Amino acid sequence: MTEKSGQLRELAEKQSGRVRSSSFSRDPDGREYASIAVRVPMQNYNALMQSLSALGKLENLSVQRDDRPNPQIDEQSALADISIQVYSKGNLVAEGSGLPATMRRTIEQGASALMWSVRLIGVALAFLAPWIIALAAFIGIVRGIRRSRRHREH
Repeated sequence: MTEKSGQLRELAEKQSGRVRSSSFSRDPDGREYASIAVRVPMQNYNALMQSLSALGKLENLSVQRDDRPNPQIDEQSALADISIQVYSKGNLVAEGSGLPATMRRTIEQGASALMWSVRLIGVALAFLAPWIIALAAFIGIVRGIRRSRRHREH
């Protein structure tokens, strides 16, 4: 976490910015939080925001900007204050992990796959059954005709 904070500081400095304040905390569950307030020239704002994606996945990114209609303020050299929070998800093992949960999911998935196979066999039989019955009836009729011809010849 402190390395991400250091990288944020470096990014701000590359964009002619400076860190106004920063804080770091860790809770008992292992989650870490860092808050950094940066001030950069408005002309470097977009470049800083684009370079933030190099640090990792951006979540819950929000930007607040107060524009003032003052013709004497140069938009390019005006300063932008940016607050950034970085956090980790902690070291806790999720409730749905571990051997019992894995075994339960594996058995559920196996049973689901077995039922899917049985369903497919049922569909195949439903498709083939009329053809098998028709073929058996045809064979029975052909045999019956042959028998009747044999009995007539004798």
